[in-house]
Amino acid sequence: MDNMLAQRFLSAFNKIEEQLANMTQANSHTPFIAMLDTVSRRNSLVRQYYSDLSQYARLRNIMVHTMRDGYFMAVPHESAVQKIEGIAEQLSNPPIAADIMTPKPFFVRSSDPISRIVEEFQQRGFMRCPIVDETGITGLITAKSITRWLATAGYDDSEKYLSLQAALMQPVTVLLEYCAPDEFAIVPRGYTLPDVLYMFQQGVARGKYLQSILVTVDGTAHSPLVGIIAPSDLPKLYDQN
Repeated sequence: MDNMLAQRFLSAFNKIEEQLANMTQANSHTPFIAMLDTVSRRNSLVRQYYSDLSQYARLRNIMVHTMRDGYFMAVPHESAVQKIEGIAEQLSNPPIAADIMTPKPFFVRSSDPISRIVEEFQQRGFMRCPIVDETGITGLITAKSITRWLATAGYDDSEKYLSLQAALMQPVTVLLEYCAPDEFAIVPRGYTLPDVLYMFQQGVARGKYLQSILVTVDGTAHSPLVGIIAPSDLPKLYDQN
């Protein structure tokens, strides 16, 4: 039983070491910790498990160097074996944005009336809405955007007073100046969930809370919009990770 646990542990560790080597294009003589340091700087999934993998590297060294007569003097606990096997599996098949996003999100065109957004917000409980035109994504309307706009919505370009009904019939394009470009980000559908989490966390750290992450086919604003990830999805993101 002990040898079986040890073999499972070493098998998972070797898979992780091979994956790190592929990510860094390192040679067979590069120390595991050196590869781990390099990859963790740009890969949030590896960074998430940095402490665990550092400890597992020390345990691997002890196991290998103290093996006697076909048995291991140091054997990992079952929970450690399950943990490292899980890490190896995640590195091989990391969860991606497409696994958690809301597909085919509601969006508006710049020429649509503002009333369409307000109605959708009221009927469906939405708090954010992408603007997508022929050239691609041009902005994100949020409840904050609407609030900013309402402060000046009673006047047109000639400072003539407008009724609320007339204001709501204005095109969505007038909202663009009230949209903050740093309130959303665009990623490809293959973006890993740890990287998505990191983006939300970095937004909070910078004091610029991300209202949404928009998912497109290739991660550019000119690529087709295929999904949206909102702050309300964060509990699901943590469950996945």
